[in-house]
Amino acid sequence: MFVWESFSFAGYLILLSICDGRHKRLPGMLLMIGGALILGHMVSCLLETPEEWMRLGMTWVTGVLPGAFLLGLSGMTGKIGAGDGCVLAMIGVLAGIRSCMVIFAWSLILAALYAVFLLVIRRAGRSACFAYVPFLTTAYCLQLLEGR
Repeated sequence: MFVWESFSFAGYLILLSICDGRHKRLPGMLLMIGGALILGHMVSCLLETPEEWMRLGMTWVTGVLPGAFLLGLSGMTGKIGAGDGCVLAMIGVLAGIRSCMVIFAWSLILAALYAVFLLVIRRAGRSACFAYVPFLTTAYCLQLLEGR
């Protein structure tokens, strides 16, 4: 993925983080715009290197798996937003499965630390809800700064 694509996607994630933080919801239209941009990225990659369509396809399919897992949890439990799974799937398509799993793991660690902090300062109870996309965004930006 190109540097400008990585940083423009980080800007998109920051916009989603703001929406998620304020409203605890992700606007469907904003998710559809992101999906359209991801689709455009996929088409441009195929046009640049048509001989590698099989490798690219497998990279995209495996990259979507963590997001699909989160979407499945959302459907089964109802405690995780479906938008979180969609955002993670978009990250997986752009970054690949390895980077996506690292981003997912870091976002879970950051969210857990935040939850513990809220519990310690008695600002929230055990069943409190908070936005998850800001943690995905932070983990994605940390991954960008690391250079992978």
